[in-house]
Amino acid sequence: MLLSSGEIRPCGCGNPACPTFMLTGAAAREMDRARDRVLAAFRRPHPSFNVILE
Repeated sequence: MLLSSGEIRPCGCGNPACPTFMLTGAAAREMDRARDRVLAAFRRPHPSFNVILE
């Protein structure tokens, strides 16, 4: 969804194999929220997993 909306786009160097992408602030925030949801879901069955990302 973020790729198709243009919130995440290739860097623009023209190399189709380039691994670098540019993100808008909105895309970064959405990815942070998604990461938080995934970590919270993982912690439910594994409460000793106490890695905190800031």
